[in-house]
Amino acid sequence: MLTKSSALIVPDVHQDYPFLSRILKAFPIADFAQVVFLGDYFDNRDIDDRGPKSAARTARLILDVKRKLGTRCTLLWGNHDVPYYAEHAFRTLGILKSIPARRALRDVCLRPESEQNAAAVREVWGLKLWNELKPFVQIGDYVLSHAGIHRKFLPDPGTDLQVIQREWDWAMADLITKGVVRDILKPGESRGGEDGSVGGLTWLDWNREFVDDAKFGQIVGHSASARVRHNGRSHCIDYDRSAVGILSDTLEVVGI
Repeated sequence: MLTKSSALIVPDVHQDYPFLSRILKAFPIADFAQVVFLGDYFDNRDIDDRGPKSAARTARLILDVKRKLGTRCTLLWGNHDVPYYAEHAFRTLGILKSIPARRALRDVCLRPESEQNAAAVREVWGLKLWNELKPFVQIGDYVLSHAGIHRKFLPDPGTDLQVIQREWDWAMADLITKGVVRDILKPGESRGGEDGSVGGLTWLDWNREFVDDAKFGQIVGHSASARVRHNGRSHCIDYDRSAVGILSDTLEVVGI
């Protein structure tokens, strides 16, 4: 049920302009206390709509929502977003073709077909907007992130979330200044990472890595599926661009 304290949660958009347009048509976004995007804004899975024009159009629509809502709109980092940002930052710093930068872009999985998209997105999103993205946000009893927080990054269930925030900030600084990719930014073994590893906040695989053992419930995207999925108190709401979440006292998944 929609109340004035409800949050609208938008899972992976993946450059699907019609999906995002349906959401904005179906829901009066100004009536929500918060609107949270779970990341992965670009790189459409549809081969017919992967190009830079589609990326720019999607970027403009998300930017419009952000401008209208200001601090009531939170954009989270997804695994597809980190390489777009890094490419933009390396280019701005004039080090895009350096060995550390190229290695870092490889390690954060910048796809060859994404480079033209990244150029189009740069025309719409400045570094200021990228720097406003967050690794997670807490709403009531839930923590929202793109893929989820594993116990590796929360070894003590009582760990203050600011510890993870500092680790994220450190990792992003190392990525841009040193070309070093820390574990919190990497995929786990199930997504092609190192043997025995688990994914960081943007890469954790819901089906093979997620464990509901934190002191809070989690709401994530990233692992697309057509079936309803919850694990204890936690939920994965990436239904491959066919649903959104509305969080009031409880979470409701609404088809769109």
